[in-house]
Amino acid sequence: MGSNLYELGRHRAESLHQCIGPRRLLAACAALMLAVQLCACNGGGGGGGQQPPQDYGDSGSHGSAPAPYVPAPAVSTPAAVIPDAGCTPEWPRREQPVAQTTEGRKYVDLIVACVNDATGSVTLTNKSDMVWVFYADTPVYPSQVAAEPEVQEFHALASAGMYAYSFMAPSETVRVDSPPDSFEWAIHPDLSLAWMTNEFVLKQAAAALKKGATSGSAVRKAVWDCTKAVYDAAVKVPKVLSPQYDPGELLKQGLGVATSSGTCGASWAAAEKEAAATAAPLPSFNQVGEEARNALKGSGELAQKSEGLLEGLAATAKSICKASPRC
Repeated sequence: MGSNLYELGRHRAESLHQCIGPRRLLAACAALMLAVQLCACNGGGGGGGQQPPQDYGDSGSHGSAPAPYVPAPAVSTPAAVIPDAGCTPEWPRREQPVAQTTEGRKYVDLIVACVNDATGSVTLTNKSDMVWVFYADTPVYPSQVAAEPEVQEFHALASAGMYAYSFMAPSETVRVDSPPDSFEWAIHPDLSLAWMTNEFVLKQAAAALKKGATSGSAVRKAVWDCTKAVYDAAVKVPKVLSPQYDPGELLKQGLGVATSSGTCGASWAAAEKEAAATAAPLPSFNQVGEEARNALKGSGELAQKSEGLLEGLAATAKSICKASPRC
């Protein structure tokens, strides 16, 4: 082996002599011989030599084996819930309410029912112009999910002297923690007429209310008193599915526009005095009566809503008769 290394060194020296010239030959030869000696030391026999690689398959004196590599399990992210039309991610599944009659389908479809199958609860959104009440063999207790300020005020008015039970006003969303097939809902004629009145009177008093009339003001009291006066006139009609139940006539009767008397007229007169003292714009009661009469004519707003209420009552008569003895 030594002679081989010697020959290797001689040939490399000759090559270096040709490449770098005689002046650097001595330094190059020294470096080459050092490399040859190191190579001989590492490759020679005896007690030297390389150590065998550590056996990681042996759990003895060479040390414990490292834990095998286990890839992390794939994380499965549940797909985002895409709610049905008109529903929300919390109540994603649309439920189609069952109409009692073919004619009633038009009105039942105006109630958007959405179900949370995990909790068994349902939300109902009233997209009609009427007020609906609930009935069931076992009482249900709806809770409000979303409502405009005027809806909240109407609830406060109703609970103070008109209707002490749960109901669903136009544009309101309520939650019921019961399956949708465990209860029913029906149009409430008197509350629907009261809602119609409240909308109309609020428009007449809108400017004064915007001026800063609080819940305890005479203007606010007039709005409430006129609404309740129409409700009180309606509940006196024995049968809601009879010719005597005429929303337009009941509205004029409750407001007292024909005689300029009654609770509504008296409260409005007090509101006029308060409005004058605060420079808040409020029409006179005579002006309100004239607006009501015009709105009840032909294609007026109150005329259309009155006709719509009568059509709704006729189309959902079966449901109304389940909920009320006045059918």
